[in-house]
Amino acid sequence: MTPTISNIRIYPIKSLDPVEVKEADIGKSSLLHDREFAMINKDRKFISGKFTSKVNTLRSAFDLENSTVTFNEEGSSNYMTFNLEEDNENLEKYLTDFFGMSVTIIRNDEGKFQDVPVIGGITILSDATLKSLTEHFPGITLDKMRNRFRANIEITNVEAFWEDNLFAEPGSVIEFKINDVTLFGIDPRERCIVPTRDPFTGDTYPKFTKEFVRIREHTLPGWSKLRDYGHYYYLTVDTFIPDTEKGKVIRLGDELKIIGKKELSILNI
Repeated sequence: MTPTISNIRIYPIKSLDPVEVKEADIGKSSLLHDREFAMINKDRKFISGKFTSKVNTLRSAFDLENSTVTFNEEGSSNYMTFNLEEDNENLEKYLTDFFGMSVTIIRNDEGKFQDVPVIGGITILSDATLKSLTEHFPGITLDKMRNRFRANIEITNVEAFWEDNLFAEPGSVIEFKINDVTLFGIDPRERCIVPTRDPFTGDTYPKFTKEFVRIREHTLPGWSKLRDYGHYYYLTVDTFIPDTEKGKVIRLGDELKIIGKKELSILNI
């Protein structure tokens, strides 16, 4: 079976809900429109899942074509819609009231709001990995597991943790292609507090990190280079996008082909 793209997700506002799309353009250092907007407080710190669990209770639905976002609090039927390009004053007032602190919306279309700019523009994992994890965490559905780890691209037709094939030991990278798009797997993504929380309520799953590390260690494929990274609290792969790929398109059903290992130094990053 050939590794194939089965899910593409874009997160227009950093830390909020995703949009599932059938295809996505490659931007300067990420998928176009991914983390294009971000919320910051008066100290210019990102208001994210790392900053407050209240982020998890804010539902957001996006219309990318018309640049609008519709908000409601989890469980509420009170919906408010704002234009992301023309209605910042009312949008920021709504978010300020919701979070109980001053909120400003900022914009950048070059991937600068990624957690790991430049080398983490697109994150990848397999659907088999997510399904495997749900078997170890009672009560966490596939959709909730997907929302805990917030990857851009999912791969199907592979075994659990197959995505470890897309990174090498520190100092080396893995070149691969999705259709005609060339990408480089840089390293595994070290996780933070976000996956420990329910993506819809913000409630913390007891001993999530400890159990996840145990599972990761005991299910680690023998060929995986994750051991070289010092611990096991990693999931998804960070990728680098060469400038030559901007404007190309990744689509559902595209096949992924590994080209081979290269030295990190060839990327000049």
